[in-house]
Amino acid sequence: MVLWKKDNSKLKSTLLLLCLTGSISFNLIQSSDVDGEKRKNEKLNENLSNELDANFLLKKENDKIKKILEKRNSKIKYIKSKFKRINPKVEDDLVNLFIIVSDHYNLHPHESYDLFISQLLVESRGRQHDKKGKVITGLAGEIGVCQIIPSTALFFLKHKLSSKELESMIKLGADDPRKVKTEFQAKKWLSKTKNNVIMWGYIMNYNIKKTHGKVSEGFVAYNTGFGGLKNFKGNGHKAIEHSYYKKIKIMSSKI
Repeated sequence: MVLWKKDNSKLKSTLLLLCLTGSISFNLIQSSDVDGEKRKNEKLNENLSNELDANFLLKKENDKIKKILEKRNSKIKYIKSKFKRINPKVEDDLVNLFIIVSDHYNLHPHESYDLFISQLLVESRGRQHDKKGKVITGLAGEIGVCQIIPSTALFFLKHKLSSKELESMIKLGADDPRKVKTEFQAKKWLSKTKNNVIMWGYIMNYNIKKTHGKVSEGFVAYNTGFGGLKNFKGNGHKAIEHSYYKKIKIMSSKI
């Protein structure tokens, strides 16, 4: 009987110890799980925060792109409306090309787009081809929407444009101008709208730079060459008095 009580006491002690040990072990496992979950949550929160930051930056960039596109679309609409007042059938490709080229050659800071639009309208009413589909050609052999004389284009291509500038023309979409070696080839090259407008942009940029930013003189030089501009000024006239510049100004008032 006494022995049984002793054993019973030991059994109780053992059970109590096991319960305590089990309880302690259970608590430790719970604590470990909680810490693990806590770290997971912290990682998730960190990832979520990074994702929110990325989404914010993406939205900001998208908004920026949207504003740029809206501004560009507004510019296209404005310039197209100017051309259409004289040429209702103006091609979208020509309008887009005009913007790209005039921006590339930094023409518009000198004057609004209006004068340069007016120049192309004076030259050809903003057309590369006539009603029969032939390239518009003037009495002096000037060709296309910008009415450029092949010998003038050849002179610039051979003697004025650097290798870098020639490559720049190609990037703008021109057929390789380095292959143009004769007036006949220059005529054929200018018969394509892209080549014609890109050559115009370069010449106008060149003229304005050479006249130290005097746009009126740049226009006159485009029409008469620098020799004609010199003679006109030598006779006591100003470029703004030249008939070509006056035509551009009158056209500008109409559009």
